[in-house]
Amino acid sequence: MGIGLRLKEILRERGITIKQFSKMSGIPLNTLYSITKRDSNRIDQVIFKQITESLNVTNAELLGIRHVRLTPLTPEEINMYEEAEEILAECEAHKDDPSELRILQAYHKLNFSGQCEAVKRIEELTEIPRYRRQDTPEPPSVPTKADTTSPPDTPEKPPEGE
Repeated sequence: MGIGLRLKEILRERGITIKQFSKMSGIPLNTLYSITKRDSNRIDQVIFKQITESLNVTNAELLGIRHVRLTPLTPEEINMYEEAEEILAECEAHKDDPSELRILQAYHKLNFSGQCEAVKRIEELTEIPRYRRQDTPEPPSVPTKADTTSPPDTPEKPPEGE
């Protein structure tokens, strides 16, 4: 994906038309149309900077680079990333719900570490009963000693003399 498609995607996510963005940024409309039509990674540096500043995005975001990491992921980070992807897939399925859409949009603004932390925090909230849906079952409780005693094998004897 080139800069043009990425620019279109960012504008669509924010509900901004190319014409509106032209007025906001001061970049000529024809220049923006040219960038989005040819979808090239070649763009004038001054225009590139105007776009990133006007949209308040990083160079990497406009280039479509999600995350650059120099060290390998830990197993915990891989697990958290997979869990986050599952949550995102579920959010995508319910994107018509404005609250879930806001969560999804906020999540996408976070870097990898922030996304991992967001998953942890949401999971913590699900453990607090007052935040849990009524239709969500309580987490299983730890059995007590009274719960684990088994009934006697022989029936209870009647008291003597009866």
